[in-house]
Amino acid sequence: MQDVSVSKVRPRVRAKSEELIGATQRVKEAKAKSVDAYHDQLAAEYESGIPLANLARSLSLSSAAPLYYGVQRSIQRRVE
Repeated sequence: MQDVSVSKVRPRVRAKSEELIGATQRVKEAKAKSVDAYHDQLAAEYESGIPLANLARSLSLSSAAPLYYGVQRSIQRRVE
């Protein structure tokens, strides 16, 4: 995973706060399906401009680090 960096992926635009509710729901639904679906949804939300720190708070997580890990895993699968 050292070749993959989340910081290389820059969100195109910053999403509005009301979009966070929909993003949170999509992530929860993806998490119920599978780990890969969860990671892919996290990456999609991040790339669409949802700040992972805000998403972490809405998911009741104390840190966004696991979300960045999930985004990184998704990106890694795309590269392989």
